[in-house]
Amino acid sequence: MTGNICTIVADKGYFFIKGEDGHQYFAHKSDLMVAQWIYDLQLDDLVGFEPTRPEKGPRAVSIVLNRLALG
Repeated sequence: MTGNICTIVADKGYFFIKGEDGHQYFAHKSDLMVAQWIYDLQLDDLVGFEPTRPEKGPRAVSIVLNRLALG
């Protein structure tokens, strides 16, 4: 699935992605597939991810920042 970063809380290590399905997904810096700093992320960056549905709500894992993946 793809989506755009809509909120970044860099000092806490997490952010939110608005998925193409309209849902908002929680994401943690540890779920980024490419070794990068959370500070490299920008609002509206396009990302690819795997959606999951744990008890606490929608979560994104295996996140790839498309602008870095494309070079």
